[in-house]
Amino acid sequence: METNEFYSTLLNDAWTVYMTFCGILISIITLLYSVILGKRSELEVYAEQAKLGHSDPLMRRRHQITVKVIKKMASVNRWVFAILCVSLLNCTLSWLSFRFLPQEYKRSALYLIGILSIFVLIITICQVRKLYIQYKQDTMI
Repeated sequence: METNEFYSTLLNDAWTVYMTFCGILISIITLLYSVILGKRSELEVYAEQAKLGHSDPLMRRRHQITVKVIKKMASVNRWVFAILCVSLLNCTLSWLSFRFLPQEYKRSALYLIGILSIFVLIITICQVRKLYIQYKQDTMI
C-alpha cells in the first residue's frame, strides 16, 4: 500500500471512529441530563415539604444526598461535554483532511489527530477512574 493511500485510509478510519464516538457521547450527555432533571424535581418535592413544616432529619439527609448527586452528575456531564467537543474537532479535522487536504499535509493532520486522541484518552481514563472510586465508596457496606 502506498504511503499516501495509507494516510488517507487512517484519516477515513479516524473520521468513522470519532463520528461513532460523538454519537455515544451525545447519548451519555442526554442520559446524564435527564438524571439531573429528575433529581432537581426531587429537590423541589423536598423544598415543598420543608415549607409545609415536614422537616425531619431523614428528609434533610435525603436533600443533602440529592444535592451531592446533582453536583457529581453535573461535573461528569461537563467532562463528557469537553470530550465531545474534542471528539467533534477530531471528527471534523479528519474528515476535512481526508477530503480536501493535499497529500503532503495528511501526515501532519494525522499527528494532530493522534495528539488530540491521546488527550481524549487521558481525560476518559481519569473520569472512569473517578467514577470507579466513587462507585466503590457508594457501594461499600
